[in-house]
Amino acid sequence: MTSIAAKIKALRSWPISNRNRRHHFELGAVKNQDRTQACARLLVHGHGSLLNESSTLDTGLVFPGITPPGIRSAAAAFRSIQRLFESAAVEKRLAPWRVLGFMSDSLVPNGLAAVLHDEDEKVQFINVTAGAFFHTLYSAYHLVSDKRFEPTLPRPGEHLEAHAKPLFGIALNIPVSPERRALAGRFAVAALRVTFFHELAHILRAHAVYLRCETGAGIGAITEVSSCDFAISQVIDLRRRALETDADDFSGRFMAKEFFRGFHENELSLDNPRFRAKAFEVVVGVVLMYSWFAESEGYHSGSLRAYLVLGSMFVELGLDVKTSVRWVNDRVSGLQALMIERGLLPRGVGFISDVKLNDLNQDTFAYRESHMREWLQLRPWGSNGDR
Repeated sequence: MTSIAAKIKALRSWPISNRNRRHHFELGAVKNQDRTQACARLLVHGHGSLLNESSTLDTGLVFPGITPPGIRSAAAAFRSIQRLFESAAVEKRLAPWRVLGFMSDSLVPNGLAAVLHDEDEKVQFINVTAGAFFHTLYSAYHLVSDKRFEPTLPRPGEHLEAHAKPLFGIALNIPVSPERRALAGRFAVAALRVTFFHELAHILRAHAVYLRCETGAGIGAITEVSSCDFAISQVIDLRRRALETDADDFSGRFMAKEFFRGFHENELSLDNPRFRAKAFEVVVGVVLMYSWFAESEGYHSGSLRAYLVLGSMFVELGLDVKTSVRWVNDRVSGLQALMIERGLLPRGVGFISDVKLNDLNQDTFAYRESHMREWLQLRPWGSNGDR
């Protein structure tokens, strides 16, 4: 039975949920001038155009007998993000900032966190591209079509061959089993939410405002770009790496709270099959999202960042560190090995050297700890504690 408090909360939040029903690809109290400015920002950063209900979205996927996912699938995926913000209490807690969210039509997997208006840094926005969803969805299709992946599901190994040239240069296997395609869909939604949590961490940790103050630029923006060439830059931007590490750490904490909201404390155990299944869903989402990132001047490698994010999540959940590390390592390495074998990643992507690990532990963490107050003091809610 729904409590009176829950009914009051739902009543207060009804205008927000109703707003989301009218705008399938945005969240927050978005005004017309916000949409106009967001369009301009996305154009500058190569994120395409804002999606809306009348948009057409062709991912280039061609395979016989099954209608390829499109605009409705993107809307359903974004809906999982909207639900997180359908609360008057959340908007009140974010005040005096307004945090807006959008999805754009670019098929390049990407995310963006930025101050929206030059004259008002209290309005910030997040954009996730459609490619961030469809790239992981089709990667997941390709993986779950393998007969070794969840062999208890129907029709293991049975698949159709397809192509999605805007996203992949290889032929993709699409599982015949609806159950396997549904599982791939859950992995992709988890990956999209992981992307959004990372961008949200940039906002709530005041990274966009901080960069705007530090660089003197007219707009603070942090855009994420996954690399396909996996070239390693010899020039290190330690400040950027510290900000990305800070966002990775806190996104892992957000993930712990949101992905496992429906679990009681005594259910948070890898001995619990329900928890273990949900944790695996999140692990696959993280691996699908992060594995594409090459080490660069502003990033540690995607593999290293995946372990950081998942480590933060399991620590926040209160799990035994040694047990969770062993469980995560086995699954991340196994997933990346399968991605390499299936042609989704080049060989050697999952390898993490002691040198690179020391770069994170000694250089990046040290810079982060010594400079963290510089960005946290720009938050309107104070410089201490989580948001």
